[in-house]
Formats: sequence, structure tokens, C-alpha cells
Amino acid sequence: MIFLLLFIATSCDLCGQNLIPDGGFESLVNGQCAAPDQSFDRSEFWYALDATPDLFIRNCSFDASDFFFWDASVEPFDGRNFIGLWSRWNSNGTYFTEGISTSLTQPLENGKTYLLEMYILNQGGYQGLEDDVSGCSLKPTKHIDLYLSTDSIFVTNDFSNGTASTTVPIVASFESEEVTGGKSDQWRKITTCFTAKGGETFLGMILPLGTFGELPPCAAMANSGVFRSFYYYIDELSIIEIPEVVEESVEACIDIPVEVDLLDLFDLTLLSSATFEWEDGFDQPTRTLSQIGSYNIDAILSCGILPMTLNVAPISCESSFYVPNVFSPNADGQNDFFGVSFEEGVETRDYKFRLINKWGNVVFESQNSEDVWDGYFNNEEADIGLYVWVLSFESQKIDIIKRVAQTGSVLLVK
Repeated sequence: MIFLLLFIATSCDLCGQNLIPDGGFESLVNGQCAAPDQSFDRSEFWYALDATPDLFIRNCSFDASDFFFWDASVEPFDGRNFIGLWSRWNSNGTYFTEGISTSLTQPLENGKTYLLEMYILNQGGYQGLEDDVSGCSLKPTKHIDLYLSTDSIFVTNDFSNGTASTTVPIVASFESEEVTGGKSDQWRKITTCFTAKGGETFLGMILPLGTFGELPPCAAMANSGVFRSFYYYIDELSIIEIPEVVEESVEACIDIPVEVDLLDLFDLTLLSSATFEWEDGFDQPTRTLSQIGSYNIDAILSCGILPMTLNVAPISCESSFYVPNVFSPNADGQNDFFGVSFEEGVETRDYKFRLINKWGNVVFESQNSEDVWDGYFNNEEADIGLYVWVLSFESQKIDIIKRVAQTGSVLLVK
């Protein structure tokens, strides 16, 4: 039995409780406006790990010319506020990087896998070398790193020696194209995942701590000190426990082949870099299915395995229409007109309907499914007897398109 996909259930990315208390940076401790680089200490739930992360507050104006990466026209992804993080690599090998931290709403559980998700607007990079060394360029290793701890997280950043460290190791990183690429014109969702050791109550998020890569020899020619910097706007962070299984259900038409794509069906950004193992050994996200029922798939992630179940339920997708077999145009108010009736929700195209008498004459024809025959031919009442009808059309019901051609007969009585 084969079938065609008809309806896909909607889903959210692993709906569950967000363990970050203020992922949108909405809760503030006072109402005073200041420049973005002086506003982060207004956040009620977040603290700066080092330097001066920027907090952009709606209705608080600022001078965008004060900093190369600021843009006063940018709106939050959601809510009123968002933040900005900056990282700069100097030509003498020292660097400057920013990070933030918060306390989670509850401790993480040992062995549980969690999804961390956020929205990012990459503001691109800036290279501040003089013209005589403009041919000296570097593509730094750009990433945003995540740290977990059972206690407050701190960063020791020694600018003069170009060293930095935190009190805890990295547990995961954002390293997708949205982070490593150039300037973006819209907010984009990025995800990563990790497995907890248990008891972690603090999250830290920091731009690279001395992990940009190797400086090329030509960097020593610079006098400005600034070699390369880059910047990100960030909004709507969340940490959600990945469930033991994610499940989606689809309805399908019987007797029509279908190709399914797990990335579309489950709509989880987490799966974009996953590999898949179906229970029958198939290993691709897209395939043509030939049986109704339930399919079990393992999504292999960098942080573990996410079990998935795809349920396929059959429905009938026949183009339902009705043509009477008896017709009595005697003006008694019953069966006085003859035509085709369609099930609600069925759309028709290229409609053709003809009615033929026993001598082969076409007594009625139409290209409009709403037209009906009144029982007259050449302005006279048609003869009693059997008539043959010929019907053809293309029907659409939801997303299913089907070509129909059928014949039948109707008895005209008085």
C-alpha cells in the first residue's frame, strides 16, 4: 500500500520549560536610559563575565556613531530588548572579548541532554589596519562558547599578556554559518546541545577566549593595534530538556506514493547537522514510504541520540462527487435539474460535462461545474429515456491534485 502526504502536524522546537529566567533581557532593575555599553548592569537576571556587554533597550535612544557595530535601526527579535557581544583581536596578539552569565531556574540533571537555542543577528567584522598592510588579512576562528557550573562563573582576562581563562571548561559551542559567516540582514535561530553532569545552576556564554587562530607574520607591520573584530546581536535564549522521544503524526492518502523529509516534518533546527538511523537500516532524512503505520528513527546528534517516531495514518482522498441516476424535469420541485454535485472543499479545474441522447446528440454540455440541465433540447422538452453522461475534470482537495474521467447514465422520467 502506498500513499501521498496530505497533512503535516505543526510542532515547536521541543516545547518545554525554559530554564533561563530572562532569555529576552526584558527584566530591568531601574528605568534610567544610558548608552548600550553602560546599560547591561540594569539587567535583573544577567551579569557581565568581563568587559562591557551591550544592552539595547527599546525607547532608550543612543548615538550609533559612538561604536562601529551599533545600528539604531535594529529591532529586537521579540519583546523590547536585546544584547550585543564584541570580540577584538589585536595585531600584537592580545585580545578583548565579552561574555554574560545567569543563574538557571533549576539545577540540571545528571545524564540529561539539553537544547540551547537563541536568535542571532551577525553584525559582521571590521579590520582596522593601515593602508600599507591592507593586504594582510585573517579569518579568525569565530564561535560562541557555553559554560556550565554549580557556582558563579568568572573570567580572568589579562589584556596585556593576551591570556584569558574561566573557572569552568567549555561544554558546547555555537559554530554554525550564522556565527562564522559575515553580516546578516535578519535574525536567525541557532542551536546547540549538551549533556549535563548534574547540579549545574549557572550558564555562561562567552565569545572566543584566545582561540582565534594563529596571527600571520604581516600582522607585526601594523601600528594601529587593532587587527580584527566582530560583533553579534543576541536575543531570546532558552535551555530546554530534550525529551526521551519526539513524535509527529501525518495523514496520508491511500494508493498514492509519498516522499517524506524528516527535517521538514519535525522542523527542529537541532536536526540540521544530525545523521539518521531508521529501524530498518535506512540512513537518510528523505525517503519514499510504502506502508502506513509508525516509523522509529534515531537522530544522531553531537551530544547524544534523539529518538523520533513518525506516525502515518491513512485517509481517503478520493474526489467525492455525485451524479443522480434519475431526473424528472416536471416542475414539481424535486429532481427538476440535472448536474454534478461535489463534496465540500473540492476545487475543480478544466471541467467538462456532456450529456448524450440515444441517437448520439449532445443535449447538454458545460465547462462550469455549477451549470445544470433543465431537461430541454433545442428549446423543446427532451424525450423520456436513458441518457449517457461524460465527465472529466482536475480536482484539488487540500494539497492533493487528481485527474478524473468518468462516464455514467441517467434516466429522464416525467
